[in-house]
Amino acid sequence: MDGVMFMHNPRLDRIRRVLDDGKSIGPVKRIMSSFSFHLAEKVYDTNVRVDSRLEPAGCLGDLGWYCIRFALWVMRWQLPREVTGRILSLRGAAGSPSPVPADFSAELIFDDDTSAGFYCSFIAGYQNWVHISGTRGQLRVADFVHPLSDVEPAFEVNGSMAQLKNRGGKRLKAAALSQQSAMIRNFANQIFSGRLNHEWPQSALKTQQVMDACLASARSGRAIKLQTG
Repeated sequence: MDGVMFMHNPRLDRIRRVLDDGKSIGPVKRIMSSFSFHLAEKVYDTNVRVDSRLEPAGCLGDLGWYCIRFALWVMRWQLPREVTGRILSLRGAAGSPSPVPADFSAELIFDDDTSAGFYCSFIAGYQNWVHISGTRGQLRVADFVHPLSDVEPAFEVNGSMAQLKNRGGKRLKAAALSQQSAMIRNFANQIFSGRLNHEWPQSALKTQQVMDACLASARSGRAIKLQTG
């Protein structure tokens, strides 16, 4: 199990129902996402994110991981058949053996020609949004990694906002819906019950495969093909 908090947010179940209802979005054709924050120059020499010994993939490993995970979740864990990546900027901490990606973009192409693109950066200002386009409509999450509200996580479907509340329509305490709290509870439940969720390691492995392919493509200057069977 990895630490992707939004996988444990109840909002994801609601989004899945919308994606699967066959009419709100229709077949998915395009997934776009962006996750970035501006890392101040004064902390570059001490921040692990730009030290190749600790985070060799830089912003791709730190931020792009979330973008890849959401795209794979939308696509029900289908791997893309082809991946292209591009390092737009490099940065390195003092003592880092080599610089790491600080500005990165990528394209994922799936077997049904659905595509996903993402941008991650330590240079651009803060943003963490995802936009899903289908043949009938579109869904947008303005805060897919770090929700603006733990109490009422929201998303937009064809211009209308959808918010999660409890069954009585009343607000819950933040801890009841907090994705970080839910993640820790789910992890603890595995330990106490002894029943492992075998989907979680597969989710992490597939995310790693796609991330590695994105970085390999950026370093080689060519598209990387993945085994999708």
